[in-house]
Amino acid sequence: MSILWQKVVAGSALLLGAIEAADNSTLETNYLATVTTSTLRGADYSPTVILDACIDAAMLIAQAICEPDAHPETTSFRVLSSAVSNAAAVPSTSSGSVPRIGPIRRVYDSSSASKALTRTTSQRVNDFNRLGSGTFGAYSPYLYAINGDTLEHTVTTAICEFCGFTRASITVNIGGSDVIPLNDEHEPHIINGAVARLAGKETMYADLAQQCDAKFQQHLASLRSYPDVGINVSGVTSGAS
Repeated sequence: MSILWQKVVAGSALLLGAIEAADNSTLETNYLATVTTSTLRGADYSPTVILDACIDAAMLIAQAICEPDAHPETTSFRVLSSAVSNAAAVPSTSSGSVPRIGPIRRVYDSSSASKALTRTTSQRVNDFNRLGSGTFGAYSPYLYAINGDTLEHTVTTAICEFCGFTRASITVNIGGSDVIPLNDEHEPHIINGAVARLAGKETMYADLAQQCDAKFQQHLASLRSYPDVGINVSGVTSGAS
């Protein structure tokens, strides 16, 4: 991950024709410099406006990454819920109040993250809980099921792992190392997403806005349709024949 906020802001400004320059030498200097009001022409776009558009584009990309079950970049956005009792609601936020995006990835015994629970049917979980260890002897299974919006399991309390992020987690490095928490391949798509949003304010840039938006939406669609072989919250196995 080495995409710089400065780079996508400058790239967006360049596409919008917003970088102040009377000649190529000045353009080179202003493009490489931190974007400020003095390096931008006119009053159509300010550095903060362009940065906000880049942040919005990065957040849409992060959300698209989190939606399928198996995209490799989901590891960057995985969070854990608070402990959940049997028959409690499936968590919608992490223990740090980060909203869940996409399906539950894994469920653990809250006593140890190394004790992963195996997904099964609601009936099997309830049979064990209802009949108890007296019937099953020494058998102590690590099982869970998702029944509608309810999490059912065979341990005392469980912790759910899922993807989530906030605007603050996307922008945490602004003003510091300035690195965007996304893989490098997304750099041109952040620029396209930002320009698609910003260019719409000027009629002369309508074609540019349309072209950039088409490329950006295509990228989001490709992320959402990433090969999916997991099991989602509804309990339906996806990506399997």
